[in-house]
Amino acid sequence: MIASKILGLNARLTQGVRSNLRAFSVVVDSADYVVAGGGSAGCVLVNRLSEDVSSTVVLLEAGKSDRGKWDSWKIQMPSALTYNLHDNKYNWNFWTEPQAELQNRTVHQPRGKALGGSSSLNAMAYVRGHALDYERWATTDGATDWSYGACLPYFKKAQTHMYGCNEYRGGEGPLYVSREWHSNPLNDAFVQAGVQAGYPYAADMNGFQQEGFGNMDMTVGRNGERANTSNAYLRPAMSRDNVTVQTESVVTRILWSDESDGSKRAVGLEYQQGGETKQILANEEVILSLGAVGSPHVLMLSGVGDKQHLADHGIESQIDLPEVGQNLQDHLETYVQYSCTKPVSLLKYASWQQPWHKIMAGVQWFLQGKRAPSGQARTPCLLTRDWATFRAGAHLQGKRAPSGQARTFRATAHLAC
Repeated sequence: MIASKILGLNARLTQGVRSNLRAFSVVVDSADYVVAGGGSAGCVLVNRLSEDVSSTVVLLEAGKSDRGKWDSWKIQMPSALTYNLHDNKYNWNFWTEPQAELQNRTVHQPRGKALGGSSSLNAMAYVRGHALDYERWATTDGATDWSYGACLPYFKKAQTHMYGCNEYRGGEGPLYVSREWHSNPLNDAFVQAGVQAGYPYAADMNGFQQEGFGNMDMTVGRNGERANTSNAYLRPAMSRDNVTVQTESVVTRILWSDESDGSKRAVGLEYQQGGETKQILANEEVILSLGAVGSPHVLMLSGVGDKQHLADHGIESQIDLPEVGQNLQDHLETYVQYSCTKPVSLLKYASWQQPWHKIMAGVQWFLQGKRAPSGQARTPCLLTRDWATFRAGAHLQGKRAPSGQARTFRATAHLAC
């Protein structure tokens, strides 16, 4: 279980937090907002909260900076993404428990451990998700403000698309989204074959029609660097006097105060930095943005979760919420390799059998940025449904769409041999 793994921390809990902080740790000056986790969500939060110059914001990130290191290029160069997937310098490098449905195999779960979080580690595919999922949240799950039509304006606000603004794309947001800088004959053949087989062509995978074959949007900037949330949101905010970013700061627990009505209130965080235990208090809010694994982990270490499960690990329950740490959902990725009849695949860039191709691609990126093949390659995709076509536009027009599940298949031509 998450609570007993990852950090192996002792989750001591206190009652009158403000009165005894100095008894066992170093106290850091308070801030209005304390954000735990400088990943995909945390970087956005720091940017938006610090727009109010009268508010102070402190970000605590367990990992290192995504820039300024000798190997930061492994984050910033799009085609170097695999370099960080199998070590723990910029990656939490999690593994699942044995999965009964997979013959008790364990599954690798990379998670970003650097500014930008998993947006500094992922494959940079910009996918908003299926519109029908948003509608289910709004109509079935009670999240009425999370319909596709309600979320679309925020998607557009966040985005600057290389093809400009339209009904589905944004043109003035901080996150640059691109497509089709460099192509490959295999990618084009994949899309054309799908259309010839009778599938629709999806001109914009995040637009009106999602089903079909088409080319994916990518979070790669104008300069050919990864457009992670650190570059898009945090870097502009770090120039503000009211923002403090502390890296290599591992949050270990939430600090609580007892309210007059018997409830608990989060008033700060305890964290480890440079071999010291430190604490910071929040005047306004404590915000956990540690990801799908990290946030429930810290909640449970802080006594928020299933009461019996916490007791099994010697953690005193503060708030009994059995669903914390449960129901994690993820997608499996399967690679299918084919023999290529012509020497047009990208295998020469992926293999060390002919290392000069890989080295030259890296040199080109350093010298030319987006003009180099290592800056970005077009990624074709097939999004298909079991039996029904759903269009995002249906909900913008007030129409009812059929139910069903969507399945996504991503071409991996860059590994074709």
